Amino acid sequence: MKKVILLLVLCLFACSASDKNADIVNKTSPIPKIEDVRLPNADGIMVFYDDLITIDYSNSDEGYFMVKTNTSDHKRLKLSVSKDDMTYNYDINKDNEYEVFSFNMSDGSYTIKILENISDNKYSIKNSLDIDVIKSINGEFTADEIISTFSNFFFNRMFLDITAIKDYYEISN
Repeated sequence: MKKVILLLVLCLFACSASDKNADIVNKTSPIPKIEDVRLPNADGIMVFYDDLITIDYSNSDEGYFMVKTNTSDHKRLKLSVSKDDMTYNYDINKDNEYEVFSFNMSDGSYTIKILENISDNKYSIKNSLDIDVIKSINGEFTADEIISTFSNFFFNRMFLDITAIKDYYEISN
C-alpha cells in the first residue's frame, strides 16, 4: 500500500512539474504587423568605402553591420571579423546588394578584413577596418525580455548567447 501511495505522489509531482515546462514551451509569440518589423538598414552615417566594397556600420550599437560590393569585377570575397582571439569568416555572396553581418562577440574592438581569393584557398587582405562596438542592450535579461526586445527585429544572421538569459535552465522536449 505504501508503494502505491508513493508512486501516486511521485506521479502527481512529475505531472505538476511537466505542466510548468509545458507553459514555457507552449507560449506563442504574437505575429507582428509588417509595419512593426524592424529591418536592418544601411543608414550611411558611418561608412567605410573603397573601390571594391562598402561597409556601413551605422547601426553597430544594435549589433550589426552591412556590406556590399561596389563592383562585380572581383574574385571570391570573404570578410574576416575578429575580436580579441576570436575570428569568424564569412562569404560575401551578392554583388551590389547589402548583406547583414553581426557583431556577435560582445562589446569591444573589432577588426573587419576584406579578403579576396588569389588561388585555391589563399586570400589576400584588400583592406581592413577597426571598429569599437558598444551595443545599446546591456545587462542580464529574462527569456521573455529578450523575446520582447527582438520580437520585431529581423536579421539574416542572428546569434544569441544563451548564457545571457537570467535564470536560464535547459528545457528538454
